[in-house]
Amino acid sequence: MNCQDFEPFVFTYTELSPEEKQSVDAHLQTCAHCRALLAEVTHVQKAIRLVAAEEVKPPHAAQLTARIMAQTGSGAKRNWMKEVEEFLQHAFVRYSLATASCMLLLVLATELFSDETQSSFSSQRVQAGVMLDTQRFRESFMKSKRQLADYDCHSPFKSVSEALNCMKEKWK
Repeated sequence: MNCQDFEPFVFTYTELSPEEKQSVDAHLQTCAHCRALLAEVTHVQKAIRLVAAEEVKPPHAAQLTARIMAQTGSGAKRNWMKEVEEFLQHAFVRYSLATASCMLLLVLATELFSDETQSSFSSQRVQAGVMLDTQRFRESFMKSKRQLADYDCHSPFKSVSEALNCMKEKWK
């Protein structure tokens, strides 16, 4: 076998089984290149283990922690009213809201004056393809009101004659 076949085993030398280590050791005795590669790999692995074992403490850790907490705390305490104020300070937002307000006033005025003029012409009007009849609406409303009044008269604590008298009074 040549060096290219043994290089993957050199990188995983510490994880090899005893049989695999024997074959790699036999090659290492004859190949100076692979011995140098193994020495370099073991040196790097030891350095990595040493660095990983060290506990890193920044200088002035308490001050750093306090400064970070102070900065995060100030952002969390922002008042929602200040956010709204900042949002409303943009010119585009102000002009958009002003335009929307004017449009609403225009629609309100149109509806207000159109109801007065249309009601004088007729009790029926066509709007969005639906015929609205105010007289029929009033009759339907009064009928449903009478039906609700009938329910007020029915009670398990009243006799039939009391319920009939109650309905007569409500229908007057």
